[in-house]
Amino acid sequence: MPFIGAGIPKAAANLPVWSELFDRGIQYLRQFKDQLQLAEEDIDALATLGRSRRLADTFEMLQTMLGGAPQSEHYHTFLTANFDDPDITSMASLEALRNLQCPVFVTTNYDLLLEHYCHGSRRDTVTWLTPPGILSLLRGGSGVIHLHGRYDVPNSVILSSSDYKRVVSATDTRRVARSLFDSAVLLFIGCSLDGVNDPHLGKILEGFAELQGPAGSEPHFMLVKGDPSAKEKTDLRRLGVRPVTYGDSFEDLPEFLDGLTQSRPVRIDVERLRPRLHAVRTATSMTEVLTDVKAFLEGGAFRGREVRIALAKKIEASGGRVILANVEPLPPRATHNEFSYPLTLAAWALLEGRILRVPNDLERLCDFDRLRQLGKYDRVMAALREVDPSEDPVAADYLDLQDVRARAEKETLRIRDIYQNWVGRHDFPHYRQFVSVPVPLLDQVANRPEPPEHFVINVDTKEMEPLLSARTRAHLAMAADLIEVGWRAFNVEATN
Repeated sequence: MPFIGAGIPKAAANLPVWSELFDRGIQYLRQFKDQLQLAEEDIDALATLGRSRRLADTFEMLQTMLGGAPQSEHYHTFLTANFDDPDITSMASLEALRNLQCPVFVTTNYDLLLEHYCHGSRRDTVTWLTPPGILSLLRGGSGVIHLHGRYDVPNSVILSSSDYKRVVSATDTRRVARSLFDSAVLLFIGCSLDGVNDPHLGKILEGFAELQGPAGSEPHFMLVKGDPSAKEKTDLRRLGVRPVTYGDSFEDLPEFLDGLTQSRPVRIDVERLRPRLHAVRTATSMTEVLTDVKAFLEGGAFRGREVRIALAKKIEASGGRVILANVEPLPPRATHNEFSYPLTLAAWALLEGRILRVPNDLERLCDFDRLRQLGKYDRVMAALREVDPSEDPVAADYLDLQDVRARAEKETLRIRDIYQNWVGRHDFPHYRQFVSVPVPLLDQVANRPEPPEHFVINVDTKEMEPLLSARTRAHLAMAADLIEVGWRAFNVEATN
């Protein structure tokens, strides 16, 4: 059972850890000091105290200056401003957690990243305010246990000394400790070594130490960076926790977590696949193939979700130019505007023959070595050099074409540089996430002639649940293969 600490939301969305949250609290007081009727010198005094006293004590004063917690409107606003709808900068750790496929997560974090990104539609959540709810979830539910509360339930947030006095009740803490201890082996992820000394968590871990009896059995584990000191190991062992090193930097954590799940194969329901194969074999047109692939994706990969699926294809435009354009959208009229889909992103996915995602891959470098292996490098560079902004004003309006060419020559071009972000100019974007799946999807690129480029499956959604996971990737790869089979059946030249 993963126990998630502040390191995960910090890495994924730069959400504040405790010390940073206190600093943001000071900034909030300065911004609204007139409304709060505060003197500048009092705010300065609190900021100074924050550097010399326990944060739990200084948070107590911060809550008072915000008008009192949890009833103060300013306190609600402060929590919402820091934890509501965060800007995701890296999905690596969240995807790795999602791929663990654990029914229950435990956390001391206030945010809802686990609900939105690691549990899909299963968003049952419970806080320390309802110990019976925690027990019920542990007995066979699916969701997230917030031991320190949720930002959107201010009365549940554990931040100050007074808050800790509310939550550290001998009876309730013992009940929670017993429930957690009996339910599973806890794996602490993104937790600092100091974090286990947290008053609330420390009480629970002390309960673990009592429950496990004589020293020697260490049922719980903490993933740590580098090699912890002898004292740190001793302190953890005293609490019944064994440290396990995942690597030398936090960037090594997702790969370590992925290694825990590599032995779990992703299975596609044969009963759903068999009619797909029959439909491709008996189809009389490419449209029938595409329609059936749509049913396969909607009923398999994205069942119960609100997604848009459209297909892009290489076509010959005016002047003999070959471009990528939306054809046969799935469903019909999926968008009222061609630019709802970033076809530049889709085009690069087709060139590299692998899946690209927004926002996950925006900072990734375009893989020119892969283009060389595929025999496409010269063609791609020639096309980039020939781009004339006057002939393509739409692209020039969204992209710095001269900068694209310069970066391509230096091979420092990023996906962000070619992302035609039309929706970014709108107050209400059409999607939060976008995935482009090329047809064909290439697993092996070495020692083969230049592969064909047929279609791109484009999927987007306004949902926060990731479009691409180990399960949906398997379905999307199968969809790409089905379209490729259909293409070969209806295009004789593609088989030569």
